[in-house]
Amino acid sequence: MRRKLFVIIMLISLFAVSSGVENLPIFTEWVPDSLVTRPPVYHWTLDNGLEVLFWENHTVPLVASKILLKTGSAFEGEYLGCGISHYLEHLVSSGTTSKRTESEYKMLIQQIGATTNAYTTSDVTVYYNTGPVKYFDTMLAMLAEWTQDCQFNSEEVERETGVITNEIKMGQEEPGRVLWYLYNNLMYKVSPYRHPTIGYLKSFLSVERDDIIDYYNDRYAPNNAILAIAGDLDTATVIATVESLFGDWERRRIVDVQLPDEPLPVAARVAEKEMDTEVANFRIGFPTTFFGEQDMPALRILGMILSGVQTSRFDLRLVQNENPLCHSITAYSRERYYGRGEFIIGGSFDYENRDKIVEALWDEIDKVKNQGVSEEEVEWAKDYIIKSLKRENETVDGQASSIMYSFLNTGVPFYLDFYILAIQRVTSEDVRRVAKKYLVPEHMVMAIVKPIGATCPGDSVLVKDISTKPPEFEVFTLPNGLRLALAENPALATVDIAMYILGGAIYEPSEKAGLAKFTANYLGEGTKKYKNFEKFQRILDELNIQVSINAGNHTVYLTGDFVSTDLDEVLDIMEQIIFYPIFPEESEQKLKNQMLAEIRQARSSWASDAFMFFEDKFYRHHPYSKPTSGYEETVTKLTPKDAKQYWESILNPKNIVVAALGPIPVKTMKEKLEKVLGKISGSNKQLPEIPEPPKHNEPEYYSKEVNREQVTLIIGYDACNTNNEEDKWALKTASGLLSGTGGLSGWLPVELRGKRNLVYVVWGTYRGMMFGGNFYVMTQCQPADLDTVKTIILEQIEKLKSGDFTQEDVERITNAAAEQFVFSKQRQANIVTDAGLNELYGFGVDYSDKYPEKIRSVTKDDVVRVANKYLNNPVIVELKPAVSEEIEE
Repeated sequence: MRRKLFVIIMLISLFAVSSGVENLPIFTEWVPDSLVTRPPVYHWTLDNGLEVLFWENHTVPLVASKILLKTGSAFEGEYLGCGISHYLEHLVSSGTTSKRTESEYKMLIQQIGATTNAYTTSDVTVYYNTGPVKYFDTMLAMLAEWTQDCQFNSEEVERETGVITNEIKMGQEEPGRVLWYLYNNLMYKVSPYRHPTIGYLKSFLSVERDDIIDYYNDRYAPNNAILAIAGDLDTATVIATVESLFGDWERRRIVDVQLPDEPLPVAARVAEKEMDTEVANFRIGFPTTFFGEQDMPALRILGMILSGVQTSRFDLRLVQNENPLCHSITAYSRERYYGRGEFIIGGSFDYENRDKIVEALWDEIDKVKNQGVSEEEVEWAKDYIIKSLKRENETVDGQASSIMYSFLNTGVPFYLDFYILAIQRVTSEDVRRVAKKYLVPEHMVMAIVKPIGATCPGDSVLVKDISTKPPEFEVFTLPNGLRLALAENPALATVDIAMYILGGAIYEPSEKAGLAKFTANYLGEGTKKYKNFEKFQRILDELNIQVSINAGNHTVYLTGDFVSTDLDEVLDIMEQIIFYPIFPEESEQKLKNQMLAEIRQARSSWASDAFMFFEDKFYRHHPYSKPTSGYEETVTKLTPKDAKQYWESILNPKNIVVAALGPIPVKTMKEKLEKVLGKISGSNKQLPEIPEPPKHNEPEYYSKEVNREQVTLIIGYDACNTNNEEDKWALKTASGLLSGTGGLSGWLPVELRGKRNLVYVVWGTYRGMMFGGNFYVMTQCQPADLDTVKTIILEQIEKLKSGDFTQEDVERITNAAAEQFVFSKQRQANIVTDAGLNELYGFGVDYSDKYPEKIRSVTKDDVVRVANKYLNNPVIVELKPAVSEEIEE
């Protein structure tokens, strides 16, 4: 194994090792004080060969312990490709020993407030825990028991076999893992690093319990391990505790697994793999040098200059510009415990840009090779790297890791300061030299995972296939608290966008009913840039952008439908509406007239008129009792100043969700929206608290005379709010039984129209709201039939409560509802509305996808339960024809 230590090699001879308590060397005696200040770091070796490292740190009463076994997937010998090291880690970590069962370990860990975990790489397996220093003996004992005395309980073996099987299968569907598997197979043709740490499924399943025990006995030995401890302890305590727990661990003969040297590629290697993903990802690698050789610091600085931060060369060229070729980019030098390291470049991108990206990368690399890098860039990169290194060891966990890996790689417990010295010595010429030495085309390997059917213009003249799978929304929370719900839909050329703001009719003052809607209407009347309604509407007409601004009970909302190429113009319009509305006085009377006409029109409709009357009586003085259009007497008093103040009062980014769907990459949409929406402030603005509506503890009856010939009847009941997952699905099913799911199949249409011809329309509906809800039946009939119709409706309600129906009836309704739900997904705008509102109300963007499962889960017993729970004290409203004087006589 090659180990050329660029600065540390001269220190090895100075570094004395002690197996006893006396005269432990303090490593920091040789550390330059000007670079890093830290407490003493100690090292000693037990008689059985266990290397022990201790970083004394009295900052906080915590301790971290880590034990590293020098075995990973590359050192599995006859089990190569089986993932036995990883398999063993699953079983050893918290597994049953002769001292405690697995469940007892887990309970103990929880009881003492510790954290514990483990991991496996191609080179090592590590077990670790961190917790209060007063439990140091207990926590270290766990590591000792697991690594020396694992019993490999048969049930645990069987269970973890299933767990890892699922993990392997899951990895086959994760683009990130698939990309690394593909890359390693390209980079390594001889070295065992080409195999995945987790192993191949068939090979993994061939491993038996006896194989695991044999491997454990072969590789888990004190002379093949490093124990690192950091925390609030004194040296004597650590020495005594370690000796008591690990001193009797039997030294074993370790068969040294020799890894073959990987030959350098003689020509570029490129491989691509298709899978179900929306964006392409790539990894480019170049073999570099061995750990500790003099080129390592310069390679790290090269990675920082090329892609360490957003202003690095690759980032500015490929990501941070108006026409980005990549969604993300990274470059860094990767060192290995054994064998050559790699210089890796990776990122995500739209596959059609593949050749442009490769060309741009090589152009930037060639600039470094031919023109070099500036001293300013090198000094900046040095400063950034050194500061980052100094921050790595702030926690006891980080300190334990630092001394453990330092010793593994260099033979001394801490080489950070000397590595910093080496970083400081790097010159711009060193950076240019390593770029020329290692980043050569014939040594390049490139792996790409791309969407199924994706093509690059250079590959084919065929049109790129379009994915038709359902869109999957991603949610992003901006620094100001505003949430974005975004998804890409390449199947359409148009974009639908919706902005929902908590701040509808229920939040407006009662004396200003209709203000939320008045404000929404005013937002389209002119902005700082588009001075009046005509100019504002003209830009929408010219671009053929469909925009709607309105208000409901709970929200003020803006929706838009436009061609994707007009995104920038749409965002400019959105910015004007949000930040620069002018509320022109000349629009005041026009908007009032429109709202007054809407109020009159609602009264002209028998159904709207009846429902407004019902809500007024059902909700009494609760905010839900007001119509969103307000009343004539309140609307006439509204002013532009009222609208302006209301808009400013509800514009709280934490109460806003913007959803968008269309053929624009999510990353692009997010970046562009964030530039506009990220400027919204006002997170200290609070909406009025809304109480739950009053309950009805006894039946109530209300009526009014109308100038119509028919009677309108509504029978309503208190119901749960829309957050009640336990009851609302059963209430939806109950309304389906009453109303049917198409045609005249429901109980009410059958009884009132199909059998008796008493009504033309009738329906029962559960209406869940943010605060409370109702369940109501609505119909219209002849005055002479009113009592009969009312009696039949109440009989059907009792039928729900008594359970006079079958489970098959319920399944018929729920299955039909689930199947018909897909119709609501036909329009992209509906999908956006669902995603936006569900995220705003706290259900999550994918909540609607759960509808079929939720509705199908309802049983007959559920329906009977909610019917008896809610359908008890009806609120009955009747709108009757005025009685003429002749009839009265």
